[in-house]
Order: sequence, then C-alpha cells, then structure tokens
Amino acid sequence: LTAPLPRWHTRFDLVVNVLAYLPFGALGMLALHPRVRGAAAWLLVCALGALLSASLEALQPYLPTRVPATLDLATNAIGTALGAMIMLPLTATLLARGRLAQLRASWFARDASAVLVLLLLWPLAQIAPSALLFGNGEIHEPLAALAGVPLTTWQAGWTAGHFMLAEAVVVTAAVLGAGLALSSVMPPAAPRALLLLALLVAALGARTLAYAVKLGPEHALHWMSPSAITGGVLAALALLVAASGSRRRHAALAMIAMLVLLITVNATPENPYHQAWIGQFRAGRLLHANAAADGLATLWPFALLGVLLVRALLRRGRPPTVPR
Repeated sequence: LTAPLPRWHTRFDLVVNVLAYLPFGALGMLALHPRVRGAAAWLLVCALGALLSASLEALQPYLPTRVPATLDLATNAIGTALGAMIMLPLTATLLARGRLAQLRASWFARDASAVLVLLLLWPLAQIAPSALLFGNGEIHEPLAALAGVPLTTWQAGWTAGHFMLAEAVVVTAAVLGAGLALSSVMPPAAPRALLLLALLVAALGARTLAYAVKLGPEHALHWMSPSAITGGVLAALALLVAASGSRRRHAALAMIAMLVLLITVNATPENPYHQAWIGQFRAGRLLHANAAADGLATLWPFALLGVLLVRALLRRGRPPTVPR
C-alpha cells in the first residue's frame, strides 16, 4: 500500500482496470437495496470494491507472472466508485418502482436467481475456443490422470465422422439443458421462447466475436459446422416436445441434458482437425480474461447441474401448496 506508483503502465491497462470494476459498483448498489440506500450504500460498495481489489493485489506475489501495483488498486477503486455513482439515482427506480421489478415478478419464480445468473454467464463461457460448439465442462487431463491413461490413447479410432456426431450431441444437450433450465424457473405465461432465443443469440454472438477478434474475421463463423447446425435443429425440436409439462419435469430433463453434455464432452478426445488451426489463437492483452473464460467454460455445466439439483431437493422438502 505504501509502494510508489509503477514505473511502466499503459493507457489500455488503466482504462481496463477502471471498466472492470464498473459492474461491481453498479451491481453492488442493486444488491444492497433496500437494506442499505443512498450515500451509505455508495460508501459501503466503494469500500467493498477497494477491499476486493486489495485482496487480489495481495495474492499476486504468489503468481510468477503477476506483480501487485498500487495503481491497479487505485483504478479499480475509481471504477467501483463510478459504477456505484451511476447506479445511485437509478436503484430505487429499477428495483422498487420500475418495469424491471414487474417483469422479474411476472416472468420468473422467486427462487430463480441462481439459475438466471448461470444462464447469463453461459454466453461468456463460449469465448473459450473449445473444439465443440457449446462443449463446456471438459476435464480431459484430470480424468486421464485419474484413470492413468495417456491423452493420446483416447484418439485411437476416432474419425471426422465421430467428431461430427459428438458435436451434434453436445450442441443438442447444451441448448436443451439451457432451454429447459430457463423454462424450469418461468411460468407458462412468460415469453420462454423469446428469452431462450435471446440467450442463444448472445451465446453464438460471443463465440463469433471471440473468433473474429482472436483468429481473424475470416474465422468468425468457423463454429457453424454441419454438425453444429444439426444439433441446434434437434435441440429446437426437442424443446418443442418438452415445452409441455411441469417446471419440475423441465428441471429434471435439464439435469439429464447436462449429464449427457458432460459425458459426451469428456468422452470425446482432442480433435486434431481443430488443433490444426486453433494454434493461431492468441489471447494477447486479454490473457487473464481468456483464462477466466476457460475456467468458466469448465465449471459452468457442473454449476448449473448442482444448482438444479439443490433446487429439486429443496422443493421436495417443502410442503405442497394448496390452490386457492
């Protein structure tokens, strides 16, 4: 905390450090409402943002490629303060009196927050350049180490046709799982199809943007393979069939879809056709953002499966409601 300002820094780093903590400040104000409001909420969010940044800077000496800097702490604190300041006059309007609160109450169940957060993170998980579209949850190396089998052994006998079939299954399971998870927290009157379409467009948009930025515009739509399109069509048809039924049924089917996704992704070896061109992928200045996307891509299916399972167990323990 008493160290001098770093000798070297770039305008890019300064801007990113401020922008990275803007959402923290804004969402912090929303999270505290109505328990803490006004200037007290702003001060508390600023303190929490500074504490978070200081904690992360204090951990960086243990990472060989990172160096803590007081300038990073200062810019992170400024970003938190600006985000909280922007949201300060809007919090009550958005949450207490605004259209947002009405839509939240009419479109989603009261206990839907965890599922909604994970579904909103799903597009960010697609930034990771996986071989299979929506192929999240890959843990090949830990599984190979646990089984004592070299990774190269898994590739024996796999052809292009096998990889195409695996991708079709993965896309079907991922879209079906996300769609059914969304349906499980929405009443029948809510615009399920519209919101699922928006979620799918966001996921494909994130994938397209990541490929365009990191591999060049000519590779922006490289994910649009025949197997990915086939999987998307199959998932759409399956969602139409599964649309009828209770929300508990949707949650159960979503968990089954996540299990199929995880099994297929981890039963599929590294695709040599994919590795031949993915070597061009360069994280560049967003090295840590891409590392975070890789971690999110690995954990996302497990997190959604766990949240759905916990909700199912909690619902089973509740007494049945008596209709009025």
